[in-house]
Amino acid sequence: MAGGKKKNCYRKTRKGKPFPGVQRYSKFIDQRIEEAAGTSQAVRNDGENEPACVSSSRKTMQIQHDAEQQADASSDFEQDEYLLINVVLLLKEKSAQRYGLKSEISVSCNSCHKETSLVTSGSVAERGTSYDVNRRAVYHSIETGSGYEGLASFCSIMNMPCISKPAYQQQIKTILLSLEEEANEQMKNAGKELHELMISNETADVVDIAVSFDGTWAKSAKRGFTSLAGVVFVISVDTGKVLDYHCLSKACQKCSLKKSKCKDDAQFQEWQVEQLASGDCDINFDGSSPAMECEGAVTFDGGSKAHAAVEDVYGGQCKVEKLDCVGHVQKRMGKHLMKLKASNKSKLSDGKTIGGKGRLTEGKIKQLQKYYGLAIRQNTSKKPNPTQAEI
Repeated sequence: MAGGKKKNCYRKTRKGKPFPGVQRYSKFIDQRIEEAAGTSQAVRNDGENEPACVSSSRKTMQIQHDAEQQADASSDFEQDEYLLINVVLLLKEKSAQRYGLKSEISVSCNSCHKETSLVTSGSVAERGTSYDVNRRAVYHSIETGSGYEGLASFCSIMNMPCISKPAYQQQIKTILLSLEEEANEQMKNAGKELHELMISNETADVVDIAVSFDGTWAKSAKRGFTSLAGVVFVISVDTGKVLDYHCLSKACQKCSLKKSKCKDDAQFQEWQVEQLASGDCDINFDGSSPAMECEGAVTFDGGSKAHAAVEDVYGGQCKVEKLDCVGHVQKRMGKHLMKLKASNKSKLSDGKTIGGKGRLTEGKIKQLQKYYGLAIRQNTSKKPNPTQAEI
């Protein structure tokens, strides 16, 4: 009807209970699906009875393809063979072949009695019983400073067997010999590199070089006054590489242990003569601990005692010159300022003490140290070996 109201195609939801039966539209859809399924089944049955029209070339290819599939199936069957047997694997550790952290595990078959051994670490020597895992563990204890007690504690926590103490000491000897050999080779190469560098700048075969020298002790907190061992290093100023080092010791652990076992001093002295002759004694210095730094230096960090000991070691023709290290000059300045502050507790002429707010405090001393070193560095030649024109 023209101009009439259009009919709404959406129905409102009826209130109350929904229709419990089967919808008419759903019955119609199910019937159409059943008819279509029956038709397709009939067509399939008819196709099975009647041979399909296939070209001769397609038939030939299909025959070849079927033959290849059969050949592959037969070859796969011949290659893959399966055998069901009753196998029991026995895994056990050979305790007799245990050396420290290294173990040997045996895998055996209960049926054929075939046995295979598995080693947990490779050997690092052609002869003997030195294994890689033990050497690395000892090397780690040396680097960390934990020693044998630290390694034994770690192994006990991990429930692992530890290396025996004699084997540990033997590993340390081997590692130290290798480290010394490598260090000597590196210092030799550093010397050659420095010589070639200086020869390129100078015309003479023998040239003067600038080196920095410093020492350290086992007890650095007390500046080595009570330490029994120390080590000194010589470092090139031009290359920054170590050229030489020397270890000094006032005590020997072997001698101390032997002395405690000897009945009297005569027996110990008789043994000590043989020990010194063989070169196994670690004692190579009998002076005071601070005097260790005076051994074998060329150019030092400003220590007056060390420089006086070697100033004329080469005679009058070649005199050792002292070049002060800026860092040590800074530390000496700060040390003297701290000493001045500690010694002057009384009030000054202005009625105030030397320390306190706005005066010479610890922070102010560190600031003066920094500025003092900075002023020295900014007003010296940047090259370690300047020419006369640059000076």
